[in-house]
Amino acid sequence: MLVISPYAKRGFVDHTYTDHVSILKFIEANWGLSPLTSYSEDNLPNATPNVYVPDDRPAIGNMMTLFNFSRPNFGTIKLKAGSEPTGGAAASIGLRQR
Repeated sequence: MLVISPYAKRGFVDHTYTDHVSILKFIEANWGLSPLTSYSEDNLPNATPNVYVPDDRPAIGNMMTLFNFSRPNFGTIKLKAGSEPTGGAAASIGLRQR
């Protein structure tokens, strides 16, 4: 899972198992909500690396370890301005039309 946010930890790789239910678990954990659906209530504690690993399936994380809400990074990435590279999509389209 890729997390793109000004609150995401930069350069951080988390090995906690996540899937689509992790998004629901994140919403529940971040705003202190009870389970939104029966799918988000997996009856397993939130995954903590090397602490809890179920035998039958991996615990589903809630993505809270991916964020640092106290130090957001609202910086921007400056891209180099330049012309389209040679041999790009426009060149190949032009060749097919001939």
